[in-house]
Amino acid sequence: MFVESLSIEQELVGDDQLAQWPFTMPCVDAIARDGLDLRRAVTFLVGENGSGKSTLVEAIAEAAGLDARGGRAGRKYTNQREKTPLGEVMRLGLTREGARMRGGPGAKRKGYFLRAETTFGFAEVVSGMPGYWSEDLSAVSHGEGFLVIFRSMFSEPGLKAVAMKPRMGGLIVWHDRNRERHS
Repeated sequence: MFVESLSIEQELVGDDQLAQWPFTMPCVDAIARDGLDLRRAVTFLVGENGSGKSTLVEAIAEAAGLDARGGRAGRKYTNQREKTPLGEVMRLGLTREGARMRGGPGAKRKGYFLRAETTFGFAEVVSGMPGYWSEDLSAVSHGEGFLVIFRSMFSEPGLKAVAMKPRMGGLIVWHDRNRERHS
């Protein structure tokens, strides 16, 4: 595992922000108040539409240094967009391996944020580039395209975050070196 807990740095949240989205969402309020311990290599977030799953996954990706629009650690998709209000204050409790990965040289920074809404636009840009996949995702179905991305980007240890369309629920995947024993 790379991340063992989530918290919100209270000192960075102004009183006026606490009364506004996303801090008024129950899941964010609970993390701000109590934090969240992650005890397994894979954590699923399940909830109603609008309950904050994607917002939370996006903030975790931002806190981990991943581009909120999707993609690999250390690379930006299309812009230098500022972090979301929640991404600015989200703190990750990293394991020893997570701290080593995050603080190491660029080659050691492993991670990928798969954001369903931007995946295929992103895939058109990076298909065939070193460090990605060689397959042309426009030549396969969406489902097959997601499988290509999973096989290519989730095979090595590193922080992996997935945000699927709201009707599909949300999902965070945390990989560790021994992921076979968690399957």
